[in-house]
Amino acid sequence: MPDGKDEHDNKEVRKWGSPRAFDFAPKQHFELGEALGLMDFESAGKVSGARFVYLKGALARMERALTAFMLDAHTAAEKDGVGGYTEVNPPLLVRDTTRRMARGICRSSRMTFSSQASGISSGESLERTGIRRSS
Repeated sequence: MPDGKDEHDNKEVRKWGSPRAFDFAPKQHFELGEALGLMDFESAGKVSGARFVYLKGALARMERALTAFMLDAHTAAEKDGVGGYTEVNPPLLVRDTTRRMARGICRSSRMTFSSQASGISSGESLERTGIRRSS
């Protein structure tokens, strides 16, 4: 599906199968997660702001297992176009100059998240980094 200006501008190129019909109103994934006690948006919002969630119990374990699977698959020896990457665990906090460079790469300051840390690295504020692999 080619990207459009917004969801209404996206053009469907082809379809496979047909949508499943339910005899009830299906719930969104976040509604199910909250109802099952596996997702907590309210508590996460208090510590991080909007758009964040605490994953709990089996859902947290599932995310950890999927992450481990992805890392194992992609850091193994290359085969059929998969693998061959080197896993890197970068520092979680970076200097302000590094953050500014990352914002340039990300195209928007909205794509990076800030953490104020006083007294570290001569009082300079440090920023949270993402985790990235490179080959």
